[in-house]
Amino acid sequence: MSLPVKNVLLKNVEVIFSDLCLKVNVPKINYIEVIDFPFEIEFDNSLNKVQLTDVSLEVFLIKKVPEQWSELQFSGLKGPELTKRRNESLQRYYDWQA
Repeated sequence: MSLPVKNVLLKNVEVIFSDLCLKVNVPKINYIEVIDFPFEIEFDNSLNKVQLTDVSLEVFLIKKVPEQWSELQFSGLKGPELTKRRNESLQRYYDWQA
């Protein structure tokens, strides 16, 4: 996926991807993006990569089940349920990091 991030150094870009979401934070340009995936990715796969080009931030993530998704942004939940799903996913990532 390609995100509209440019004119910054990669060291100033915070990227976190857990099994069900991607969070990109670039304080220097006031950019935040959170994508809630409809299905799981392999957040610990060594083939995942983040690359900053002259025109965008490219994020390549490996899906847990290699199939085409009908949507990139999960649309099944809203409000508190979506926030709970996202926080649980991020907690799994933080637990894995520890």
